[in-house]
Amino acid sequence: MQEERTKTIIHEIEYWKENRLLPSEYCDFLLALYTKGEEEKPGPAPVRTVQPLVPVFVLLSLFMIPLTLLVIYFTEMGFIMQTGLLSFFVGLVWFMSGWLHYKRTDWYLIPFVNGLLINFSASIFLLDHWTASVRPIHLTMLSHFFLWVILGWLMNIRFFIVERRNRCHFMDLFHCFISFRWFSL
Repeated sequence: MQEERTKTIIHEIEYWKENRLLPSEYCDFLLALYTKGEEEKPGPAPVRTVQPLVPVFVLLSLFMIPLTLLVIYFTEMGFIMQTGLLSFFVGLVWFMSGWLHYKRTDWYLIPFVNGLLINFSASIFLLDHWTASVRPIHLTMLSHFFLWVILGWLMNIRFFIVERRNRCHFMDLFHCFISFRWFSL
């Protein structure tokens, strides 16, 4: 009875390690603890196969950027139709990103970034249609910048994070901005 229980626990720990439910170091420690240091020789390493939908989703999401530009600049659809299509594109690309993230592939970043770019271009398109002033467009661009930095920080996406190796201070950016003397031009 005790041996069956130990085998069940070992099987569960291997399942946790395989599906990344626990860090691999913890799983190795628990396996060493329950097998009393006697490792079973693992069989051949499982071959990771690419899901058949991964390349389709990545290519489709890459195709959405030119399609977005086509909808915005080269069609004579109504404003509501264009807005609906752009919203559909953003939703579709983020759905693909969520599915790829659920399948634990690193390819989820491509549709995610494409969704952010489509969302950015749709925001600029909407503001350009509603207002003639450039101030709201600049504020939207700034808000998208901060949104991308916050998403980079929350999701640990390194290329969205603004940082320097040793120091990262807001005051450094402020001093850099003031030193250009843009206001005196």
